[in-house]
Amino acid sequence: MKTKIYLFPNYCKIIGAGIFISAILLFIIQTQTQILNFDDEYEIVKILLLGGLFLFNFSKEKIEDERLIRIRLMAWAYSFYIVAFTVVAGRIFNFFLDEDLQFYNSATALLITYLSANIVIFIRYRELDVVE
Repeated sequence: MKTKIYLFPNYCKIIGAGIFISAILLFIIQTQTQILNFDDEYEIVKILLLGGLFLFNFSKEKIEDERLIRIRLMAWAYSFYIVAFTVVAGRIFNFFLDEDLQFYNSATALLITYLSANIVIFIRYRELDVVE
């Protein structure tokens, strides 16, 4: 039985990368100038980061074969392990602090970490041409 994975077309990688870069530029502009000073929580930047990372992660490669599907699933698993370790280590770390670090309580920050780790791991394993 063959499993079908539904992904966005390949051109969505370019769109996702563009949105991600524009989010980083907007964050730099927002922190260094008084433009968009009403957005103190950086909600616009967070939404753009998540949208760009989401499109980049869920887009097909030009040639999507079984090897890439296996690497993609392995990258998702390793990304989950990284975020799970981050959450557990963060909770332990927060136990010893007087004031908690809010990163470990933020679902948005953990999701950005998860999607970013997935991209890095997928690209690394894809270029190594090694599947365990």
